[in-house]
Amino acid sequence: MKLKNLILGFVVLMLFVSLVYSQEGYRKSWALIIGINEYQSLPRLNGAVRSAKMIREKLVREFGFDPENVIELYDDQATRENILKAFDRLMDPRRVSKEDRIFIYFAGHGVTRQVGGKDKGYIMPVDGVMEKYASTAISTDQLHEFQEAIPAKHVFFAMDACYSGTIFTRGIGLAVKNLETGETFFINENLIFPQGSAIKIPILIEVIKQASEGKFKLTDKIKIEKKHQVGGSGVLKEFGDGTSELSIYDLAVLMITVSDNTATNILIDLVGMENVNKTLEKLGLKNTKLQRKMIRPDASARGEENLSTPLEAMKLMEMLYKGEVISKEISNQVIDILK
Repeated sequence: MKLKNLILGFVVLMLFVSLVYSQEGYRKSWALIIGINEYQSLPRLNGAVRSAKMIREKLVREFGFDPENVIELYDDQATRENILKAFDRLMDPRRVSKEDRIFIYFAGHGVTRQVGGKDKGYIMPVDGVMEKYASTAISTDQLHEFQEAIPAKHVFFAMDACYSGTIFTRGIGLAVKNLETGETFFINENLIFPQGSAIKIPILIEVIKQASEGKFKLTDKIKIEKKHQVGGSGVLKEFGDGTSELSIYDLAVLMITVSDNTATNILIDLVGMENVNKTLEKLGLKNTKLQRKMIRPDASARGEENLSTPLEAMKLMEMLYKGEVISKEISNQVIDILK
């Protein structure tokens, strides 16, 4: 079965995944590495090219990627046309087979815009123009289309992009583990990063845990009201005030599958922020903390960010895989929704 995972974040947050395996089991390994510091019409970035080249070296030296199969685009090379041509190469079935793996990394500017009432993300090539993003940028929708068209067995996208003029000085964090061989790949694995939507996995764990303890049933329903609704990703923000009820299970599914912020906040109210953190601490994840609800700029301004490290995020996923998050049954229920 073709398994592809697209992980995109348009803030610099830690990246974790267990899809980058050793060379064994693959015909070829391909990579597209893009890093842009010197934009034609956007503020200069610091560290994007350095981060991209560091990733390239890791892939070649430690993960067996053939340098001839690594496409590199830095600064003035990383035009929209050249990036799209690189994807054309990776989508060519005469070149890439279903037994290959592909790693795609972008470090540069990113932007979100309201399109049809919904947030849409874009990465900015070196010749990207903010006021003409529709014609000069590359949208996440396009990236999804490329992902589907690439004939490889595994595809991993890592986007280290920012909204502001500089990439955070800490850069990226990465923790990868091959669950079959134990092989690991770390970059800044112990640094603490803001979590974005990655914190929704611990919330899901707490929901399944409390349901198993009989505090509520996953079939219990909650009315969706205006007081719950927040912006950003998701569909519940479009619902009428009090006109619909959804089961706790359905709210959990929406929180994960479409990253619904309204569903997430409802579930935080249900299980309690402090209980999520107690469970994380019992699991030995002392640096992973839920400190605010979704879309709370006032809390963010006070420094109340949801946090973790790449290493702890990786450990949590490994524990789920091994059935060690509270119990095998709970771990499996969580994984079923994550799938």
